[in-house]
Amino acid sequence: MMQKNISNIAMHTNFDKTHLNDYVINEVLGKKIVKKDGFLAYIDVDEDFDSFLSKVMSAFKLKHTKFVKCSEGVKRVAITTGSGCSLISHVEADCFLTGDIKYHDATTAKSINLSLIDIGHFESEHFFAKSLHNHLKILGLEAIIASSKNPFTYI
Repeated sequence: MMQKNISNIAMHTNFDKTHLNDYVINEVLGKKIVKKDGFLAYIDVDEDFDSFLSKVMSAFKLKHTKFVKCSEGVKRVAITTGSGCSLISHVEADCFLTGDIKYHDATTAKSINLSLIDIGHFESEHFFAKSLHNHLKILGLEAIIASSKNPFTYI
């Protein structure tokens, strides 16, 4: 890239923290952030878990997902795009939306009465290009943004 005088911006994780969670909450879920704490962003929903789950699946275009339902209702939701289960012990909400939820994450969440919805790693982060493009346009910058493809096939 240096030989061809091409710039490369590598900002995956820090962009998630500073911009992508905001974009997903505002543009994808149509909600407003009520609190931010590092990589965790919070929204208030105050609705039935099943109804909220359905809205989340629709917003992220998920045909299926895995979840842990610890209560019938959801008031506050924490969100981290990508893989955020390492943050479970820091979540101060009824429900946590993130990707890559594993078995032990689910058992930990169940033990602390935290509902989980797996929004998928790729599914939560594929908004990166559109979000970044919007910010670059404001700055008058042009860029070629390569799209990535989900490596998984679901049936």
